[in-house]
Amino acid sequence: MTSEALPVTSLPTILLSWLDQGIEDAVYVVASGQPLYCNSVFREIFSPHQPILAELAARPRTVPNEEKGQSIRPLPPQALRQPVPEEAGVPVLAREWWVEAEAGVVVGCIEAPGRTPEADRALWRVALHDSLTDLPSRSLFEDRLVQAIARARRSGKFAALLYVDLDGFKPINDRHGHQAGDVVLQTVSGRMLACVRETDTVARLGGDEFAIVLDEVREAADAERTAEKLITAVAEPINLPDGGRAWVNCSIGISLCPTNGGTVRALVHAADQAMYAAKSGGKGRYVLSAASPDDYADEKWMDDAEAEMLGLAEIDAQHKALVALANRLYHAIEGTQDYDLQASLLDELVSFTQYHFSSEEMLMDRYGDPAAAPHKRQHAQLVSQVQFFRHALTHGGGQVVLSALRPWLIRHIRTFDRALATFIAKAMARERAAAGEEFAGS
Repeated sequence: MTSEALPVTSLPTILLSWLDQGIEDAVYVVASGQPLYCNSVFREIFSPHQPILAELAARPRTVPNEEKGQSIRPLPPQALRQPVPEEAGVPVLAREWWVEAEAGVVVGCIEAPGRTPEADRALWRVALHDSLTDLPSRSLFEDRLVQAIARARRSGKFAALLYVDLDGFKPINDRHGHQAGDVVLQTVSGRMLACVRETDTVARLGGDEFAIVLDEVREAADAERTAEKLITAVAEPINLPDGGRAWVNCSIGISLCPTNGGTVRALVHAADQAMYAAKSGGKGRYVLSAASPDDYADEKWMDDAEAEMLGLAEIDAQHKALVALANRLYHAIEGTQDYDLQASLLDELVSFTQYHFSSEEMLMDRYGDPAAAPHKRQHAQLVSQVQFFRHALTHGGGQVVLSALRPWLIRHIRTFDRALATFIAKAMARERAAAGEEFAGS
């Protein structure tokens, strides 16, 4: 995409000129899942550049809670495919920032060549770890849980998930300040690591929530003993920077694979519900989930309400079909290791999406929709982002596909499709009124 394709109101012309000619780094801008801009350096590095930019735009991002309230907030770096074949094993990493404007936009920068491999490895670690505690982030946690589930299936042992929520953390933040809160989180993180094996994973999900993956557990009692150790360790007093002391407890929910389910979603839901049961029972305790795998056997990842029925029979029927296909893909990714099945279902979903888009475009043309041009452009952009899904699935990133797929589909329905349905409903009403007047005058 050239700078001329970007609305002048989004980036000043003088800034675009500087980005294209005045710096050596590759720069791109994306917003709401859509690519907005890339400079000439980006286009030179990645040729063709459109699929890479579309892939970046489709990726899910979460603004860190700790940074909210700031107009510019750093995001975890993004890894891209190496454009130089000779260096295919070394990922290209892009630094990103969230910029508050009329709507949030993401600005990314890929530094000019010259960084050392050590610097790249350090940046890659930042992308997968929490900056405060250095524990794995949510994305790495989900990957570790997927691996633990796979090993449990092969070995016949259990994989255990412990959801941990700190009790009494907020009053410390309120009374002693955020620096004291950071010390508490760092101290608790170290204590949790001391309670588990090197093969286990302790992750920070955000705020005062943690998740622990216990790999190849022999019996439920092993997970319970670990929970007891965690509760005891966390409850020890913590020295604060102001010379005071603080105490926190933790509530823990435990789920087991295959006892409570065999997918990431089922285990996370079961552990989360057990954790809330622990909190409601008095805090500072653990609860072992009693959920059955059957509770999630027919679980819908998406439902028709999310697709938002718009009142046009043809389009609504297609939205329901898209949701059904998305749910089939979800179950294939969560419940099987069959890449061929997953790829086939992804292709089926993409094919039906293209058919859906063509149906909408026929309605736009028939009724003369004034917003047809930008709507059709977004159709093309969404289809181009499929390359990201296929690439992620090929490289074992099924969870990444699921994270990106929902906003990829739902956001379009709730913006462009909703506006189209409103326009067509009015156009059809005018047609009926005109037909009635014609009949009355005959």
